[in-house]
Amino acid sequence: MANITFLYWNTANKGFTQEKVLNALFRTRQPADILLLGECPSGLSPAFLAHWGLTELPILAKNGQPLQQRAYYQAAKLSLTLAAAVPVVKRIQNKLLKRQQFGNDYEEIIRRLRVSITRLVQMHLVVNGQSYLLASVHFPSKLAQDEVSQLQIARSYKAKLLDTATHHAATYGNRLIVVGDFNMNPFDAGMVEPMGFHALGNRDQANPATARHYDQTPIFYNPCWSLLGDYHPTHVDRRMGGSFYYAKSASRRLFWHLFDQVIVSQEMANAFVPSSLSFVEVPTLRREMLSGVERRQANFSDHFPLTFTLAL
Repeated sequence: MANITFLYWNTANKGFTQEKVLNALFRTRQPADILLLGECPSGLSPAFLAHWGLTELPILAKNGQPLQQRAYYQAAKLSLTLAAAVPVVKRIQNKLLKRQQFGNDYEEIIRRLRVSITRLVQMHLVVNGQSYLLASVHFPSKLAQDEVSQLQIARSYKAKLLDTATHHAATYGNRLIVVGDFNMNPFDAGMVEPMGFHALGNRDQANPATARHYDQTPIFYNPCWSLLGDYHPTHVDRRMGGSFYYAKSASRRLFWHLFDQVIVSQEMANAFVPSSLSFVEVPTLRREMLSGVERRQANFSDHFPLTFTLAL
């Protein structure tokens, strides 16, 4: 059995500071065995990877262009390959196509920008000869979705994962790990409803399948419920109240949100090391979050990195 350390971080396109932050993290704690980065169009440098013994798993579009999710791993300790094709989403905005002036009062501007982004990456993880289905997700922004839309999206993502697990049942069994920026809190419908991920905070309730109106759906275990609030449940020390700070919500003005999470299937629940789960509170990142700096002007990501360990 090996303890495998994971670190997930939505870097929010701040490629010029991500290596600085990661170097600081890895100097003060064990370097990650699996490092997953979201919103990361510029990858980590060869010098950084060589220093920390990491290997990149290429995640490419059909045209060979790199996408915005990145995966790195300790090749001496485990194997990581793609388990399925990577779906690509086109986001269209912000490219100047036309500008036309109509007198002094009206100017017409037409913009469009095509960006290829990844929402779901399914990976085949092998540790000590045992296979696991590892998924890195990045849900659409909560600002552009209501709770019903997020529930529908969660259903679609879960169906895709379960389809892969079912078609390769002999390989993966019920060994699923899903980590990333869900853009939902643990209590939102897309996380807790049976139609969504049905991810609960009590591992005893994470049964393999439960019948709901003739439909059997697995229940996931979500240990991140313990990260809600500003006190550590065992160490009783103050911490930030989530992974993402947003003070402008029109409703549910929570300020702190817990968007970055990990959920695991029932078979994996006992492999989770509870004391390992935490957000890495980078002081300069925290100060920038709370200062209200606009994201496009910020020097750092607007998410804290999430780290945890599985005994595999």
